[in-house]
Amino acid sequence: MGVADFGDGKFVPIFSIKAVNTGKYEVIVNSLGVIFKNGDNLCYTGRNDGLPTSIKPGDARTFIRKPKDIAVFFNNANNPPKFLWAKDQTGKIYKGSVRKLAKRMKAWGKMDISNS
Repeated sequence: MGVADFGDGKFVPIFSIKAVNTGKYEVIVNSLGVIFKNGDNLCYTGRNDGLPTSIKPGDARTFIRKPKDIAVFFNNANNPPKFLWAKDQTGKIYKGSVRKLAKRMKAWGKMDISNS
């Protein structure tokens, strides 16, 4: 979890997902998120999340949310993340590891992020 200023001069904690294009061709990402073991899906879609967006080979984009907006997903220690995902304009789904996310979630479980 990092911090960001949303224009009001106050720094607040944030949750972020970074999408990296390791391929040879530009990719237009339409949606992305986290799938949890119980099937819950934390999904980033639409203009409020900066999507769709183009990512050129070797480039990355970071997508953020305030923790209070997603606290319900992270306050359940019995529901760990299963994988990160992103869907491009063709419908192809790319999956990513949640190793680092799962480790961070253990720390967040000890914090009250619902009011951040």
